[in-house]
Amino acid sequence: MAASTSSLNRAPSARWTVLLLAPALVAYLFPGAAAAMVYDRSAILGGELWRLITGHWVHFSASHLVYDGLVVGVTGWLIESRGYRYFALLCLLSALTISLAMWVLLPDMAVYGGLSGIAMASTVYLALHGWREGGPERGLWLAILVLCVGKLAMDAMLGHFALVHIEDNRVVPVPLSHLAGATTGLLLYLWSAIHRRVATHRRSVTDGG
Repeated sequence: MAASTSSLNRAPSARWTVLLLAPALVAYLFPGAAAAMVYDRSAILGGELWRLITGHWVHFSASHLVYDGLVVGVTGWLIESRGYRYFALLCLLSALTISLAMWVLLPDMAVYGGLSGIAMASTVYLALHGWREGGPERGLWLAILVLCVGKLAMDAMLGHFALVHIEDNRVVPVPLSHLAGATTGLLLYLWSAIHRRVATHRRSVTDGG
């Protein structure tokens, strides 16, 4: 019984992934919630600053929600199950940096919603961790990183999201959200790597002393 309990305690958890996806489903099922959450520039100017964060959990069609939710769900589960830290922080920071980038660089954009920028952040963050670990999967993670860079370049050149098509005229792609998300994923990975090295060095000094 003790061994079974220990195994359960070590079992991978995806609680943050579930908790982070739940608001997207709520916002889609309840239009009133979506109206209070969506990135709305005029409402934000009126003091509703929470929309800078919550707007990313609003989707404008079923396909929009499925695309974004699937990527965030898979990458989030992998990040948590592999024991990579800071997934919740990654989502919060990328939501804020994406919104601030759009606020400054896209002043004419009145309304925005969707997790695609956060999905890009989590993909880059996951792939960087996987590549660092090495092993037989290292080539796969490198290929994913190359694909992410290629997609960002194609987004910029085409002016819309490459490799994804959402059949809904209300959904207008915003490539800047992917670029800001990828940048956030990269920066948080670099910060976590530095933090890990500092902690390792401190432990080695303590053990040596």
